[in-house]
Amino acid sequence: MQEKAVRFLIRAKLADGALPQRRMPRAWGSPGAGQRCDACEETITQQQFAMTASAVERGGRAFHFHVRCFGAWDASIVGTGR
Repeated sequence: MQEKAVRFLIRAKLADGALPQRRMPRAWGSPGAGQRCDACEETITQQQFAMTASAVERGGRAFHFHVRCFGAWDASIVGTGR
C-alpha cells in the first residue's frame, strides 16, 4: 500500500476510534507471523518485521503493525499533540 494511502487510512481510523489516539506504553518488534496489521489491514508476513503494542485505554489490547505503519501511526498521534 502506498504511503499516502496508509497515512489517510490511519487518520480515518484515529478519527473513528479504531486505533489508539495516545502512545502505547509498551511496544516490541518481532518477525511477522501472519497477523493482520491494524493500520493498513494487510498481512504481516514472516519476511516482514511486526511491531506489537499494548493500549492502556483498550484494556491492554495488543495492536499489530508493519514497522512502516507503526511509524505512520506514531507520527499521526504526535502531530495531534497526544
